[in-house]
Amino acid sequence: MPRPSKPARLYLRKDKRDAEPTWVILHRGKERRTGCGAEDRAGAEAALADYISEQYEVPTGIRRLDQISIADVITVYLREHAPTIQESAWLADMCIAPIKWWGGRTLADVRRQTCTQYAEVRRSDGVGDRTIIHELTALSGAINYYHSEYGPLPAVPVVTKPKAPETTRRALERAEVAALLAASL
Repeated sequence: MPRPSKPARLYLRKDKRDAEPTWVILHRGKERRTGCGAEDRAGAEAALADYISEQYEVPTGIRRLDQISIADVITVYLREHAPTIQESAWLADMCIAPIKWWGGRTLADVRRQTCTQYAEVRRSDGVGDRTIIHELTALSGAINYYHSEYGPLPAVPVVTKPKAPETTRRALERAEVAALLAASL
């Protein structure tokens, strides 16, 4: 019986063509250069993390909600949908907190109670309701995208968002606009 293959790992390679040792990624008998010297271990670890995330294949043939990870759903959404929109960096930012909190849960865990718990935890972190609404909207978008592309799911979980706070903005009245125009001339 053959030995199981080792996972991707870092190796400090002293090569004849390089003056200094450099970090390389070893995986399945192949090497990939990280571009990091011996003193840049953190950069090499970041390159290894990127390499591992590139290799990860999200399981997409599953239909049971209790077997579909929310982290996988958001990963699919960010890999496939985010590059097609203009606000992809903003969308990625809005998915960071949901991945941290929801990542270990499955789609079966998305209920009003867990959405409320998420909002309470985020509020205790000092995050405003508008940001929480944006984050939960991104989660809802990820679930709907997964359902449309890899579904159909037996049921699409509904993401419950907190009530939007009332705005403190108001429209200027005619006299205020006239005063601003007069002052600017």
